[in-house]
Amino acid sequence: MTLTNPIPPVEWIPLDGLAQQWTQMLCELEWPHPEALQASSEALRALALETTARRSYLHMKTVRSWKPPTPELAEQHLAQAFTDLCEARRHWQAVGEWLQRLARECRQEERACYPLLCELFTTLYTHQSYLCRLLSRLAGELVPATAQVQQAMVQTLAKTFGVPEQEEPS
Repeated sequence: MTLTNPIPPVEWIPLDGLAQQWTQMLCELEWPHPEALQASSEALRALALETTARRSYLHMKTVRSWKPPTPELAEQHLAQAFTDLCEARRHWQAVGEWLQRLARECRQEERACYPLLCELFTTLYTHQSYLCRLLSRLAGELVPATAQVQQAMVQTLAKTFGVPEQEEPS
């Protein structure tokens, strides 16, 4: 019995706009907040890790196309991509913590930064949801499993990220 993979192939999004948004945040604040510097720094670290994960994934795709195939090398690249994305997830969690601290600081000193903070929190949570789906797809490639095991992995990752599961388009 052969099972088809219920998880769609990995889709990578461009990260340059996201990087620009996090660096531009510093310019939009009236005075430099250390919390904003930390949040931007963590976001840039996460984006760098996502970029190296994408490169590792592309290397894996290249290696899989070689004749004769070298599955061990392909698995190494895929595992590195997964590891980098897990580390990126940790940095995105730190971004959220620094944004919360910035929100508390702004509440005491200036309310003008609230619209910017709302936009950044929305961007953060949207990107974390994307990252959760990307990690579940990579996990599906990394560990071939039954449909039930893959669904359990998706649920576990969704709970870890604290994002609601989204139905995949049919």
